[in-house]
Amino acid sequence: DHFKKKTNFPITLKYIDPTYMIRAVRSNASDNVYCTLLAHSALHGAMAGYSGFTVAPVNGRHAYIPFYVSTAGNSDQP
Repeated sequence: DHFKKKTNFPITLKYIDPTYMIRAVRSNASDNVYCTLLAHSALHGAMAGYSGFTVAPVNGRHAYIPFYVSTAGNSDQP
């Protein structure tokens, strides 16, 4: 509803449970807290108007990292 009021830009939000995609064991309380913090940071970025980014911890803080940076290859690697 927020985005419909601001623009006519369609928004699609998807939730993926990392428990089954990343790990072979069930998540624990620490995983839950970590994922919640990442989700909050991503939501803050989206509500601030950013798009095309992911959130990751950098030097102890959550940072917005553009997709093109996170998908770029490392030229030092063969």
